[in-house]
Amino acid sequence: MRLLLVEDDLSLRGAMRDALTRLGYQVAGVGTAGDALNQLGADPPPEIILLDVGLPDQDGFEICEQIRRRSRIPIIMVSARIAVESRVKGLNAGADDYLAKPFKLAELVARIQSVARRTDWSTREEPSPESRSVKRVGPLVVDPNARTVTVHGAPKSLTRKEFDVLNLLAGRPGEVFRREEIIGQVWRSGGEGGERTLEVHIASLRTKLGVRDLIETARGIGYRVTTG
Repeated sequence: MRLLLVEDDLSLRGAMRDALTRLGYQVAGVGTAGDALNQLGADPPPEIILLDVGLPDQDGFEICEQIRRRSRIPIIMVSARIAVESRVKGLNAGADDYLAKPFKLAELVARIQSVARRTDWSTREEPSPESRSVKRVGPLVVDPNARTVTVHGAPKSLTRKEFDVLNLLAGRPGEVFRREEIIGQVWRSGGEGGERTLEVHIASLRTKLGVRDLIETARGIGYRVTTG
């Protein structure tokens, strides 16, 4: 498997590259955001990107968004920033996983393998008609194709993951989605901090949508969109 390691710490980059190479990975290492973007055009391109947040020429969250606009290559963000807000920011920027430093090599490899499995699955599956169709629940309209949301006809600006959560819940109004099901389908990972990340997104959605009790908590289980 071809990995692109984006890490500005030369000694850490060398150690990670050597360790992953010994395990059979093909690793290209760069130290700047600019070099990372250039590697997207490599032949063949990387299959997974390990992206540090603290790069010298550009913020890692910004480069993650740029990569995601240009490519579907999976991204694992690797950062010393361990706060929930940083993990949420990374996932919203388009990362497929977020790994906090310091970490054990075994955990990094497990994350790489997990992302690789999910990518293999997602490339074989077509989106279901349910996920593509427009959802109308009371004053709420969710259009997955245009990725737009309106409430009483007024457009609402949501982040990528907020939209994905709402689109999932609105697909089966009145039905309770378990927390682990939402995390698995939206983030395709149940990693550390997953439930807290989901809670942050639900709270933000409730505020932005501005409709009392539209998203209801099923205590101890999960969430659902109410039908009125």
